[in-house]
Amino acid sequence: MGPEEWHSKNTKGGVLRDLELESKDDSGVKSLLTSTAPLRRKTPTALDIQIGGDHYKKYKIQPMEYSMANKLDAAQHTAIKYVTRCYDKGSTLLDLDKAIHTIELMKEFYTNDQPK
Repeated sequence: MGPEEWHSKNTKGGVLRDLELESKDDSGVKSLLTSTAPLRRKTPTALDIQIGGDHYKKYKIQPMEYSMANKLDAAQHTAIKYVTRCYDKGSTLLDLDKAIHTIELMKEFYTNDQPK
């Protein structure tokens, strides 16, 4: 690929898009222009994609990311998920009822698992 083809493929209106340096240098454009480090496209992760809406992607930390990082169980994750999205889908009371139901299930499982 020649320079002109690369430029037309990787710029829009003369501005670089979706490119980042391999190095972790934060000195900005000067570094980008003077660096010999290879450029690569940022590959989207599963957290960048959401099927059926955008009610999780808009958060700084998505419920799944939070739950996995904190090693939460399925019930804990589900309650957090419903409470997080309750204002976003037009079903606030339904999502809050789902969160409450999940917490009630958690209480039953916890109570039944305790030695008597």
